[in-house]
Amino acid sequence: MKKEKPLVLISSCILGEKVRFNGGHTRLDWVTEKLAKYVDFLPICPEMAMGMGTPREQIHIEYKKGEQPKLIGRSGKDYSESMNIVLDKYAIDFKDREIDGIILQSKSPSCGVERVKHRNQETGIPDKFEAGVFGQFFIDNFPHTPIFDSGRLHDEQQRHIFLNKLFAYFRFRQNVKTVGDLQAFHKEYKYLLMGYNQNTMREMGRIAANGGDFNIYLEKLMTLLSSRISKKNIINSLYHMMGYLKKDLDLSDKEHIHSLIEDYSKQNSYENKVEPILNFLIEKYDIAYLKEQRFFNPYPKELADVV
Repeated sequence: MKKEKPLVLISSCILGEKVRFNGGHTRLDWVTEKLAKYVDFLPICPEMAMGMGTPREQIHIEYKKGEQPKLIGRSGKDYSESMNIVLDKYAIDFKDREIDGIILQSKSPSCGVERVKHRNQETGIPDKFEAGVFGQFFIDNFPHTPIFDSGRLHDEQQRHIFLNKLFAYFRFRQNVKTVGDLQAFHKEYKYLLMGYNQNTMREMGRIAANGGDFNIYLEKLMTLLSSRISKKNIINSLYHMMGYLKKDLDLSDKEHIHSLIEDYSKQNSYENKVEPILNFLIEKYDIAYLKEQRFFNPYPKELADVV
């Protein structure tokens, strides 16, 4: 049965639950007030699942080459046994869950997905900065799923990247079951993907056309959407789509749109004024192929005002 919304696994503290070591939370308003309307959340807190309670002593990661990292409390208590029990539980609980995105607490020794301090057991110095123990678990077990550090979601461009990936991944998993489905998906995303990299878009098109490996296509999709879209490539997509309207527009309309594209390309205008006009014309002249393009609505339009 198809889901109506993406399922996002998320650190409980980001939703405002008071589960932090100090009894507090790290609520993100954008997540709770905006994103929450368009996704379902699956909250987790590994420390609470380990029975540590709140408030609790702070913990850190210690590592020794060739061994599994350990979670150690400020008191010196080793929580690794409890950690392993929860890791085993998560492996069972989340194995068959259709998780479409993951947001984990920044810099947490348990949940962090990047730049988490790892203390060398031999020297006592934090000389590695990697994912937290549970963050690494999700990275390893959900290889194509969009996984984001909560700290990145304070940045508008990073939110845009997250939303693009989340809803593309969700649609892919909901809709792509056959080669025909893959071809239809690629058709919808063609000009958005062109806006990132035309060569990769064509390579993905060949995979779809030839009934290639779905996982390879998905991997390329997620990798491409992880990058920042370039102005040059956006302009290329706009000109391609303009071609579908050449029979409907008079010369003055064409010249006006071309001038807006030129202003945008030369940075005379930092705002892309072409997309809303082009979208309006596509609706007006009922250009069916372009109406299907995710270029204009890669995620719910109500979320677009925050990026």
